[in-house]
Amino acid sequence: MDESTYNGIAFDGSDVPGILSVTATYVYFLLFAQFAFLKLLQNAFDDAGSLRIAMGAMGIAGIAASLITANRMQRVGPFRMLRIGFVMCAASALIALYPMPGWALMMVAACIGAGA
Repeated sequence: MDESTYNGIAFDGSDVPGILSVTATYVYFLLFAQFAFLKLLQNAFDDAGSLRIAMGAMGIAGIAASLITANRMQRVGPFRMLRIGFVMCAASALIALYPMPGWALMMVAACIGAGA
């Protein structure tokens, strides 16, 4: 077996940036969005219904952004779409640091979903 193949799949190192980007997105989503931001939401909302609405906004925005990305990928380009997603993730993480009312946290949840 050649060192540049694994199970018949060629690997020349050009996939590393893509692999790192996907890894960074999942780490961001799991560590920040699903743990830290979820804790912020729990502290902001007294009832489970509002928490569900915020999590729903995150999910719906993520699905919508995925569909929009798939539609615009050819025209805009994958690197620009990736940069837009990373900027949205970074901006939502920074914005979440500031105290805000519940409706604003729901907007941040939607931005997290769309960016990730």
